Amino acid sequence: MPVVDGNVDSEGEDMDQSTPDSDKSNSEESATSSASEEDDESSAGLFFCFAELDEEDCDRRRTECMADMADLERQFTDLKEQLYRERMSQIEAKLEEAKMGCAPEYVEPLTQLRINMQTRTEVAGIVRELKIQNIRNQYEAELQATRQHFESEKLLLVDEMRNEIEEKIRRLEEDRHSADLSTDLWAESEQVKRSRRKTDPLHPKKKKTVTISGPFLVYQLKENDILEDWTAIRKNSRQPTAIPQKKMTVARRRLPAGGHSHRRENAVGKGRQPGKRKTTH
Repeated sequence: MPVVDGNVDSEGEDMDQSTPDSDKSNSEESATSSASEEDDESSAGLFFCFAELDEEDCDRRRTECMADMADLERQFTDLKEQLYRERMSQIEAKLEEAKMGCAPEYVEPLTQLRINMQTRTEVAGIVRELKIQNIRNQYEAELQATRQHFESEKLLLVDEMRNEIEEKIRRLEEDRHSADLSTDLWAESEQVKRSRRKTDPLHPKKKKTVTISGPFLVYQLKENDILEDWTAIRKNSRQPTAIPQKKMTVARRRLPAGGHSHRRENAVGKGRQPGKRKTTH
């Protein structure tokens, strides 16, 4: 190859360049050893001949070296182009493999990514199920607590309503018993009065004047109306709330046939009025 030739030529050139030096040293040694001028002239002429031969040889060697350098540059350029083409072909082949998905540099990281994705997906699924179970447990706990609260409130409400109803029933029973007693007393007094009026029709009872000091109330009512009002007053004194109208008619259910109510009028006076009954309080 030219490289080898260049090396050989360079070695020969070095040898050629080293030869004049050795000759020069030898001539100098001979010149110092010899004392005659003839020897000096002969040695100087010989050195001149060797110098001329070395210059021609250097030119020739220079030309050969330039040719070898140009050849080396051409070979380097060719090798560089060849290397570029090989690298480009390799890169294009890798690019095609990457596009097709079969490149080792692409397949191995992709496989690892898929494994990581599968692992994370499984972990996310487990976490999701645990969170759903936790939310379901919280919902069931809240639902159970709400049901228990509802049942307890319902029982309390039922007990309260039962107590209120029992209290109302007890009060109604007491009012009924008191109304029955008042009605029985009124009926007995009416029967006694009627029997007296029937037995002594010619001697009606004379009305006596009663002297009353201070204010008094005059009622234009019968005994049954007064008893009803008295019963209502007793109910009001026992229960602070207003008594419904239906409770006011409890005593009227046992009135005798033909009995009727009259309008009550209140008045304040000092003397007795005819046809009116006076009752003091």
